[in-house]
Amino acid sequence: MHRSFSLFRVLELSKSKIECIFELGEYIYISNSNGDLDRYKIYRGADNLNDDFIMEHVEFIPTFTKKPITKVIRDTSKDIFYALSDSSIYVYRISTFEKLQSIGSYCQNMCLYGSDKVILAERKYLNIYKWQASDRLVHDKSISLNDRARSLTWMSSNMILVSFSNEFVAVNIETSQSSSLNLPWQTSSSLGLGMSYIGMSMKLNRLHITRISDEEVLLSRDSQGYLVNLKSLHVSRQPLVWPTSPQAVIYNSPYLISLHSQYIYVWNKDTHALIQQIGISNISSTFSCEGNTFFTSNSYVWILVPEDFGSQVESLLQSNQLDEAISVLDQIDDMKFPKRNYYLRMTKREKASRSFSSGDYETAMKLFTEICESPSFVLRLFPKLVENDYSDAISILSSGPPPSDPPILGSPQTSIRPASKIDSQEQDDGKSVVFNNKRLRSLSAYLTDSRRKANLFLSWDEETYHSYQKDLFRNEDGSIISKEDLENIAVEVDTTLFLTYMVSTPALVGSLLRLPNHCETSVVEANLTSAGMFRELIDYYFGKGYHDDALKLLTKLNEEGTSLSSFKAQEETSKYDDILVYLQKLGAEDKKYVFQYARTPLSNDPTVSVGLFLNDTSGSSTLSHDEILNYLETVSSEVSIIYLKHLIASGKTILETFSTRLGQLYLRRIYELEREINEKELSSTFEDVLIGFIKHLDESKNYDATAILKDIDPDDHHLFEASVILNRRLSRHRNALDVYLDKMKDWKGANGYCDSIYMDTGETEPYYMYLSDLANLQPEGIISFITKYSSRLKLKRIFSLLPKDTSMRAYHIFLSSQFRQLYEEKNKKELQSKLYQKRINDLNADLAHIRSEKVVITREKTCLHCHKRLGKSVISIFPDGSVVHYGCAKKYLVHRNLPYEAY
Repeated sequence: MHRSFSLFRVLELSKSKIECIFELGEYIYISNSNGDLDRYKIYRGADNLNDDFIMEHVEFIPTFTKKPITKVIRDTSKDIFYALSDSSIYVYRISTFEKLQSIGSYCQNMCLYGSDKVILAERKYLNIYKWQASDRLVHDKSISLNDRARSLTWMSSNMILVSFSNEFVAVNIETSQSSSLNLPWQTSSSLGLGMSYIGMSMKLNRLHITRISDEEVLLSRDSQGYLVNLKSLHVSRQPLVWPTSPQAVIYNSPYLISLHSQYIYVWNKDTHALIQQIGISNISSTFSCEGNTFFTSNSYVWILVPEDFGSQVESLLQSNQLDEAISVLDQIDDMKFPKRNYYLRMTKREKASRSFSSGDYETAMKLFTEICESPSFVLRLFPKLVENDYSDAISILSSGPPPSDPPILGSPQTSIRPASKIDSQEQDDGKSVVFNNKRLRSLSAYLTDSRRKANLFLSWDEETYHSYQKDLFRNEDGSIISKEDLENIAVEVDTTLFLTYMVSTPALVGSLLRLPNHCETSVVEANLTSAGMFRELIDYYFGKGYHDDALKLLTKLNEEGTSLSSFKAQEETSKYDDILVYLQKLGAEDKKYVFQYARTPLSNDPTVSVGLFLNDTSGSSTLSHDEILNYLETVSSEVSIIYLKHLIASGKTILETFSTRLGQLYLRRIYELEREINEKELSSTFEDVLIGFIKHLDESKNYDATAILKDIDPDDHHLFEASVILNRRLSRHRNALDVYLDKMKDWKGANGYCDSIYMDTGETEPYYMYLSDLANLQPEGIISFITKYSSRLKLKRIFSLLPKDTSMRAYHIFLSSQFRQLYEEKNKKELQSKLYQKRINDLNADLAHIRSEKVVITREKTCLHCHKRLGKSVISIFPDGSVVHYGCAKKYLVHRNLPYEAY
């Protein structure tokens, strides 16, 4: 315990009994039992600070009220105070003591919410009054209760907390409904005996409501008290337990003060610890004013004065009551103790250091985090860590000595048998492992929070940085760490956290390195390389933008046969998968690394590697198609073909240049393979390329046939079919037939070519070209040819080509077909002529009918558009019989949605 308050006797009483003490401004007022009011001014002796307090009588106000005042509530916003006297509430102006109004008639208690509502407890009712614009309190509503309200306070704008004779009840002033709080009071036997006396249940409990803040209240019943949150109605788990049932319980931040028959007890609200015990007797009343607490007896008035908080904290620190000192400092504000933050920081710092020394690492690091202790100071608790420049950090972190005689809470302090020397050594080793694990876990938690703060602070500008001084790291003397030094601290924190993960939880190393970090590169490289954690090292390189280092490492691992992928993945993907996966993550700004390190995979495994430029999730796919294709052509024509095929098939480009380029690349690849192989040993690869080339020429519609045909070697027999396709695309049928007949010697193919042209376009010109060649080279085949295609040929076009020495009988079928065809054409033309004549006759009849139609205009006839009489106006008549003014004709057509041409 320490001295938190001092009790001073300030006034000796006369015969009048004191009923109330209240404070207004700088004056203290005492209401006597006869209604008189005395005004005092209180101050301490000027010569000696240890002198008793002096209450100087300033003014006597006789018969201020007919009956004594028993309670006063002050409302400074309206310059008024409310006084409870003779079961009524009187409203006075503070500055003049002018009585403004009186309300109520059977009032036992009152409370004030804000400055606009006053609630009175009158018998078994709650009466609510509101301030009107006329500056008068007006009765608003009454709420019926089940019992008389002993005390009351506001919970919220619409809830009132009321104490009855034996319970606490929450009353909703809007719905008038009430509900018991049902607190978990602990039962105890009466008078400590194991039985109850007759009528003991009729004994009334002592209930007290003590306001702690706007959000918290203490509810006391007999010798117990529970802290209740007014918003959430959360009740503290453990009650405060008084030695006896208190006469009164008041709150003087940060302490609870309970008044008993012989003592005044001072309690810590948060820790429930007894802070001070002050002996006093014959106390009759307690009055808690705005700045002072008074006690009265039959003879004297006492004042309870808090001690200087600096002295209190110093006393607690000297007696090693660090927890109590921290609790006290946490509960007070800077107004009461300007040096609060300094003392709180130093106290928590001291407790953290002691906790670390005793092996309570978790508490130590939590406190270091709370006070924003500099990571440089915390890391010095691990010997030689920084001095060794992290070179031996892992051994230092993992083999530090266990603390001497650490207090392990909750563990039995008994031994079953004497430990032998070997057992003792095993226990020491086990203890060392346990405590090192605890140290590392606690250090990891501290460093994780510190790196978050450091990254946040580094992202702020100077103005923002200095405006958040409460959250910034501090040096040992409490000064704020400069932003310039924060960079070094960030490196220190991240590097140590990395090493801590390496020792304790290697699985977390990757997640750290994938985030933005300030780890020392040399330390990361050395430790991850020695541990074989290449995947994590690659992630670190990528996050730092060290792409050249990462790709060099991946290339080296690939040459050594080491893969970062799983065994299953290695079977299903390329051996260059790790390099390709990394390259896919690079954007267009890093294309130099893509083009440099993709060359080997593209050359050796083009089918898989080309996906680097085709995958939509790859950064390289954002490069222009021309740029990619120009690069791929420097690698190989094979990979260029694969890229263009996918590009065209996916519809990502329909440009003629790319289709033409694909055809030219096919040719380039064919010539390459022809140089590599013998004519008699055509590989399946060559066949596949040739088939792909022919298929592209045959199916694609967008290439420049002239450009591709220009690159074809006319004497390469592998490309004869391609030449035919290209000549056909260009409608060069003569050239296509020359390839068939002169180079391929394929008359059947040439005949089929003519048939396909006729089937596609209906064109017959190739037949005459073929017939001309046939007449020159194989005249014996003319008869069968013209017989077969007689319906497609014209006699006058082939007459000069017919052999002169052939009998007319041989042409019988051909000539019969020609004559039949001519006869059909003649009949067809005659039929068409008759149909045309019939159509002309029908049109002439319709015209005559229209011209014979007439319309009779009477005097009553009106225009269908303007609805005025037609009279002698010029009119327009439409084929449907409609008649309008000539001037209305155009508007009439528009209105009826008819084409103007009809007019």
